[in-house]
Amino acid sequence: MMPYSPSISAEAMSLLKQGQDYSFSDSPDYIAAEKCFRKAIEISPKWGEAFHWLASALQQQNKLKEACETARQAIRLLPGDPRPLLSLGYFLVMSAQYAEAIPFFEEGLNLKPAYAEADARLGLAEAFEKLGQIEKAIALWRQIIKMEPSYPSDEWPMEEAKKKLVEHSLKD
Repeated sequence: MMPYSPSISAEAMSLLKQGQDYSFSDSPDYIAAEKCFRKAIEISPKWGEAFHWLASALQQQNKLKEACETARQAIRLLPGDPRPLLSLGYFLVMSAQYAEAIPFFEEGLNLKPAYAEADARLGLAEAFEKLGQIEKAIALWRQIIKMEPSYPSDEWPMEEAKKKLVEHSLKD
């Protein structure tokens, strides 16, 4: 659900919804979604929600550098919103920029995300693991396996955390 703002035009809101529909269809069309989000930004250039969704569409097309830049803009425009912070953390991990990803994951998690907390903790654990900070990763994996499944990944983060603990010869 996108935050409502009277300063956002109905046309920009409609374009954002259309882009989301392209993103979530049975056969996602991220190119079409990207076009919708860009048009929404042209109409409402200070609307962080459109930047957040554009970053996601760019990441889905493996345009990671541009996704990171766009997520940074969303962070500036959506202060206090954990979503763009966590997204940037993921994009940086995908770009093998593990040390840079950590503060974005930590700040996003400190803002108590409404959903995907286990996913974010798994991303943070991956960054620690890739940097050789195994004890920090282990602590997160142990925390994740005790969490309740939630949207969007349900049990997947817990299963991945268990696999990582086994991989590192540890029991939960």
